[in-house]
Amino acid sequence: MSAHTPHGGGEDPPLPKADLSPDLLQSDWIVCGRFGRPHGVRGEVRLWGYNNHTDLLKEGMTFYVGPHPKHPTSPVKVATSQLNLTRIRSNAKGLLLSFSELKSREAAKSLNHLAWLMPRVNFLPLDDNEFYLVDLIGAEGWAVSPDISDEDLRDLKDEDQQYIGRLTGFLEAGAGDLLIFEGKDFGEITVPNQDPFVISIDLEQRKVIIRAIPGLLEGGI
Repeated sequence: MSAHTPHGGGEDPPLPKADLSPDLLQSDWIVCGRFGRPHGVRGEVRLWGYNNHTDLLKEGMTFYVGPHPKHPTSPVKVATSQLNLTRIRSNAKGLLLSFSELKSREAAKSLNHLAWLMPRVNFLPLDDNEFYLVDLIGAEGWAVSPDISDEDLRDLKDEDQQYIGRLTGFLEAGAGDLLIFEGKDFGEITVPNQDPFVISIDLEQRKVIIRAIPGLLEGGI
């Protein structure tokens, strides 16, 4: 398993190899974001975080990096590199990170398209009524007509629901998270994770029910 990532010009050292304990090697790894292009000339780099307000992201932390899976359902490999996160800031487009090992724009280019990875064993414990959004990846998405009454929503029948695809990812918007579903019938659908769009989220059944308000699904429901 190589930790070397090509650099333009060859002037910067490769990304430091990840030093993983046996517990980390055996842990499940979670994709928490994807790197974009460098910002400025001093090694700062854009991170498209899947949850920019997560408590997992802290200055001074050991930051793990590795290949980004080709598809949300593809297996996630263990981290190949690690860095020391020295600064977190944001602008209108999202997060910008600095690392002690990256001092130039060329060095920061080595992170482009790679993933921010976290071992599941490092996730913080949650209360009974909480869950991590990443645990919803792969959940089935079902839509119901906006004409269904609140009373009928309490006892939905199969014929009242239209399958729209699997939940493949998230985007963070100003008003809250956006859920991204992909399926054969409707393609990619982006749904605000809030009322009146999302009716229910069942983590155990891995099922999300949304309200198909006009314009959300091509052709309607």
